Amino acid sequence: MTSSRATYAYDESGLQGVFLEDIEIRRCRACKTSEAVIPRMEELHRVMAHTIAGKRPRLSPEEIRFLRTHLGWTQRAFATRFGVSVERVSRWENGHPISRTAERLLRVLILTRRSNGAFSAEMLTKLAADPSRRNGRMNIKRVPVNRIAKWRVERA
Repeated sequence: MTSSRATYAYDESGLQGVFLEDIEIRRCRACKTSEAVIPRMEELHRVMAHTIAGKRPRLSPEEIRFLRTHLGWTQRAFATRFGVSVERVSRWENGHPISRTAERLLRVLILTRRSNGAFSAEMLTKLAADPSRRNGRMNIKRVPVNRIAKWRVERA
């Protein structure tokens, strides 16, 4: 095995345009396979969920699915909590528009899991008012903080 550091397209997340910077990539010389070493996966997914929930464009179907699974909910559990049918959740995750109210609630659920209170209801109003669907690239980098590597969004 050889090891190097590179930017890694994190397609396994189910989201397009997520790149992890400075990730260890291990390659087998014999079989030519490679694998990324992604530390602190739970924290990475929390950072990604907060970034998605705090962005201005409407949520894409892939982002809705990511946020639901980040909450640890099945489609049935999600539907129950939102007061909709399982079929409706499936439609949201397959391209039919999610209602603005449901989208706001999903954002609040993700963002209030964080204890620092850095998100206001006023910001939710601004987020929901933007009808555009610009979904761009998200670069995430591991940075040392007090001898512990943390994830930080470089661009979203």
